[in-house]
Amino acid sequence: MRRLLLVLAALTFAPAALAQTVTDVSGLRAGAAPSARTAGVMADTLGLSNLPATYDLSVFSFEGAGPVTGKNEFYSQFGSAYTLPDGDDYVVLGAEPYFFETAGAGQSFDLLVYEGTVEDGPQGEPIYAQTFDASVLVPPETDSGGTTVFPTTLFFDEPVEVEGPVFFVAYDFENTTDPVSVVSTADLDTPSPEVVAYELDGPGIWTQVQDIFTDPLEIQLLAFALVQAQSNEPVTIAEARAEGEGATVTVEGVVTRAEGAFVYLQDETGGLTLRQTSGEVFEAVASGALPRGSVLRVTGTLSQFNSLLQINGADLVASAGVGSAEVPAPQTVTLAEIAQDGEDYEGELVRVTGVSFDAPPDQFAAATSYAVTDGSGTGTVRVPNAGDTELEGTDFTGNPATITGIVTQFSASDPAAGYQILVLTAGDVLPAAVAAEGGLEAAFGLSAPAPNPAGRSAEVVVSLAAPGRAVVAVYDALGREVARALDRDLSAGDHAVRIGLEALAAGRYVVRLTTAAGTASRPLAVAR
Repeated sequence: MRRLLLVLAALTFAPAALAQTVTDVSGLRAGAAPSARTAGVMADTLGLSNLPATYDLSVFSFEGAGPVTGKNEFYSQFGSAYTLPDGDDYVVLGAEPYFFETAGAGQSFDLLVYEGTVEDGPQGEPIYAQTFDASVLVPPETDSGGTTVFPTTLFFDEPVEVEGPVFFVAYDFENTTDPVSVVSTADLDTPSPEVVAYELDGPGIWTQVQDIFTDPLEIQLLAFALVQAQSNEPVTIAEARAEGEGATVTVEGVVTRAEGAFVYLQDETGGLTLRQTSGEVFEAVASGALPRGSVLRVTGTLSQFNSLLQINGADLVASAGVGSAEVPAPQTVTLAEIAQDGEDYEGELVRVTGVSFDAPPDQFAAATSYAVTDGSGTGTVRVPNAGDTELEGTDFTGNPATITGIVTQFSASDPAAGYQILVLTAGDVLPAAVAAEGGLEAAFGLSAPAPNPAGRSAEVVVSLAAPGRAVVAVYDALGREVARALDRDLSAGDHAVRIGLEALAAGRYVVRLTTAAGTASRPLAVAR
């Protein structure tokens, strides 16, 4: 009898069950009006449960089954396995448990995600953990039609990637003193090997509830894990921007600038800012393996920082180099056009001619904004933090200037104001006369590889207007250097450079020339 009582205490906290039924969340909530946050993701969110497909929650009778209540003193965590549908990659957004009894004010509980198997239970440490205030647990209500409505939805602060096909959501109510109960029932005839408890009085292991308690009750727990499919097909950057803050998107674009913690992507429809101070993209920028012209596909959640739309930090959940392309030519605009239609240009590469600095510096300083004018109006040129630009400490070469840079935004109060042009690399600020003659691009050149596609080797021509060091290297689709054909001082003039390709697999690559004046990239295909 003591064993039976222990299990009843454990089931007070057990939250969920195996996913055999996959249904739109709206079809599982028994007519409940979705919360505002749930409604925002309702269209592409699935609720996973182990209830039979024909089971109608809206007519479920709690009479005689009722909630199981009690204080947990023998188990620290309770969880259930969920099986993901085939065919897509998914992230876990949270859970919808059906609470009857809830903890008092000032108390908290943890919701954790584990990977594992139904046979062996959760494995290793949780891959995600989040603490919730107990005040978010809302007891059920009865609507005008007499339907029981469970309004609690627990959303994680960020989507959780799971390898699958099985993952566990577990509850830890160790810090609560009040009983917390979810719905359980004895009138379904399917056992629940997926429901597990972590025993404190044993060897510290996960145990299936069916091994603890099998007769006379078969236990089912009414709760759902909320998951969202992650499409592998990118949308255009304009479509992603239209979805706005909070949307998780996959986009593909050409890298126009990559400096420090920032990468700027652009496709034919718009531009987008990526910010990452650690991780794969940040490391690729730091190593020089993400040159301009790289084509990058990323998945992440959009956020805003002082009105700038971006994918920031850990919100960038996946990235992959998928090739190379010509860097889009800067759009020639005026300062007035940027001020009036800045959202249309945000994240994109632009060029403004005839620009005068109101207070010209001797040298550019990092983290500094400069007021500028042109024939149309006023604006701001911004040199970002030292690690995010090459211009710190470089000489200002005079008014009027031609400015090439990325349109960004910094406005805490007005989402239609605060647009500025970020200058990041050598050649982004040039005297007008030099720019008219071709600027730094006239100081060096890199021909298209020939032949292209190539087999055992290809040849490029490096052109230098002045003597200097030149490096010609080949990068793969992931931005890794895979071959170096040249690394030495050259005289002014044209130089043919042979690139050996014998060791490279068939595929798409980028040939990159690096000089003191800047860089140039050309796409190369290797055929076998």
